Amino acid sequence: MKISNIFTKIRNSINEREDKLLSDIDNEYNNLLFKEDIIKQSEKLPNEIKNSLEIGKELDNKWNENVKLKNINECINIENNIKKIKIIKENINKYNLVKDMGFKFEEEDKINKFIEQISIFGKIIKENK
Repeated sequence: MKISNIFTKIRNSINEREDKLLSDIDNEYNNLLFKEDIIKQSEKLPNEIKNSLEIGKELDNKWNENVKLKNINECINIENNIKKIKIIKENINKYNLVKDMGFKFEEEDKINKFIEQISIFGKIIKENK
């Protein structure tokens, strides 16, 4: 029973460490690559750009004091679309810098030694009671 408990602890420790390392890798990739909400925003962007350009042309042609507030609101919407475009551009540039990046598990060269230690771990000693 004691042997079983020791190896269960070892397995649990190894599993916890593996989960932690995999989680760390996921977090690193999530920080480096596109976030899902940015991808969804970028899918809507072509229509928003087209609408912004059309509204901008209308505002340029029909600037009228009576609808000044509406015009200002439309300008704010256009400005927000430009900000979205800049965020997406920054993410594309960031992606282009890291797309060929990978991760190396530092301990790869030590794994054989570790496996060898596990294979000779523990000894059975006869005890007289």
